[in-house]
Formats: sequence, C-alpha cells, structure tokens
Amino acid sequence: MTIHVVTDEQLGQLARRQNELFQRVRRGVIPIRPVLDGLQPLIEGRFAVQPAVQPPDHPIWKTIISGGATGKDLLAEIRASDVIVSEWAEDMVKRPAFTTSPECVELDLVLVPVRDLKPENGSTTMDVWAGAQKLKLELCPAEVGLHLRLAYLDQPKGECVRLAMQQIMSVGGLSVFELADFNGQRQLNAVLVRPGQEWGPEDRLVFVRPRSTD
Repeated sequence: MTIHVVTDEQLGQLARRQNELFQRVRRGVIPIRPVLDGLQPLIEGRFAVQPAVQPPDHPIWKTIISGGATGKDLLAEIRASDVIVSEWAEDMVKRPAFTTSPECVELDLVLVPVRDLKPENGSTTMDVWAGAQKLKLELCPAEVGLHLRLAYLDQPKGECVRLAMQQIMSVGGLSVFELADFNGQRQLNAVLVRPGQEWGPEDRLVFVRPRSTD
C-alpha cells in the first residue's frame, strides 16, 4: 500500500514553482550558479531554520455599532446625510444575500493594506482573505458597509476604502461595498471583486478584529 505524504495539489504547486524558476533562469533573470547551489541543500534535506515573523499589529481604526436597522432604513438615513448611493450599491442591499441583524453589536474595525496580508504584489482575493484569517481578522458582515458609511461622514477628501466581506451578486457581478470621497462628495459604492481578482499592495480593506473572550 502506497502512502502519499503530500497531496496532488501540493505536488502541482511544486511543479508550477519549479517551472517558474526554470523559466527565470532560462531568460537570464536569475543566474544559474546560485540556483544550483541553493537547490543542493534542499535535495539533501538540509533546511535553514527561518525566524518566526511576527504579523504586523493593526490598531483599531474605528469602533461602530452594527445591527438594529433594516437595509431600507439605513439607505434612507445615508441619503439624508447627503451621501450618494450608487445603483450597484442599492441593488446589493436589495439582494437576499444582504442581511441585517435585529440586535445591535459593537464591532472593532481595522484598516489593513494588502501588503500586510500577503506581501506578494498582485495577490488574489482568495489569497487576501486567507491572509487575513491567519492574522485572526474576520470578514465584515455586509451591513457594516452601511453603518460605517454613516459613522464615517468625516472621511478625508479623495480617500477610498473597501469592505472586506463575502461578495454579493449585484447587477455588476460579485461585489463589495466601497466608501469613497470624490471632491468632497461622500459616496457608498459597490465594486466588482472576483475570487481571482488581483489586488495591489497599497489597496486598503476594512476587517473586523474579534474581541478577546478571555
């Protein structure tokens, strides 16, 4: 009986990285001698012990109260606060996937650049979500986007932040809420976010930081 100590997916990852390394060496991006010297210890099973990397500490950015209102009521309050609500954002609120809690709860939010979640430039949405989970950060309930919009009426001019949340299908496709200020006009928008979409290292996302239960 053969016992596989690695999965087919892991072997596939190894093959893809091996091919990428081969192509870089072939193009002359990486000199071959350091590659050969570096591979030999791996082949022999000699691995350097890497020091543990401490994840960056992200202080609480805002604490808000979420829940206790319907999506319809929240939209009305947002518009009454002189905030533009895009067609896509309004459509998201009307979708069955958008839910609200009748109970109010206090949530601590953090604003995190993608580079802190997964350093490689061009990380996909799924990579970013997984990186946040490793930092013990949680995706926001969708209704947080509306409550945060009301709580962030002093948003700096020109700033744009997006909610890390489970995407909701809108007229534009799978989307998340975006809070923006364009030329002094506050907006609640919806932006397309596919699972395989690439993110830049400077993109910033809002997550929930769970409170300790100790």
